[in-house]
Amino acid sequence: MNEPNLTQVFNSGLLSFEAQIHTALPAKVLKFNAGDNTVQVELMINELKRNGVSVVLPPLDDVPVQFFRGGDFVITTPIKAGDHGLCVFAERCIDGWFATASKNEPLDFRLHDYSDGFFLTGFSPRPAAVKNVDLDGVCMRTLDKETYIKLTSGKILIKGDIEQVGDYTQKGNKTLNGNFTQADGDSISSGTITAKDMIASGVSLKNHTHGGDSGGTTTPPN
Repeated sequence: MNEPNLTQVFNSGLLSFEAQIHTALPAKVLKFNAGDNTVQVELMINELKRNGVSVVLPPLDDVPVQFFRGGDFVITTPIKAGDHGLCVFAERCIDGWFATASKNEPLDFRLHDYSDGFFLTGFSPRPAAVKNVDLDGVCMRTLDKETYIKLTSGKILIKGDIEQVGDYTQKGNKTLNGNFTQADGDSISSGTITAKDMIASGVSLKNHTHGGDSGGTTTPPN
């Protein structure tokens, strides 16, 4: 049996070292904890040993989730079991930062470890790819595209029922194709209201009649 030379020994050691450096792996959500914005994920690629043995990695717990956030604003999504994404692993232990949000020394000497993952949503395999992607604007939508808000050059398109809480102010003209119902409150206008007809308590403003002599006092409108 031949003795390994220095190069072979070096390469073997390098491969063993590289096998312990974890950078990023596709993952799938098993559970979502909305309270602390973490997920339990299953890594979707097994660990392959040098002897050819495939090792199924255990689920990773308490993995922080990425939301698009800045200042006092955030965009959230209802993450659920089965969602695909990418789990990236920090260079050093993140436990102290995650628990306190403070700058501090790492609480463990581990490097590039599975324990220090972050979950990035949105990455998906081909069978779960988003269908009918809009190429002419930015679209926030349901996967089936039955409801969406789409921003294009000079226009915003909305599909779906809208429920608003708060005041509404519009500058510019408004065109309505459909019925308008006011369930409560008063309607006040400082301008001219033009209509084909107006019905008040079932009486037509345009076509109502009055009883009585035309030269004297008449009855209320019919």
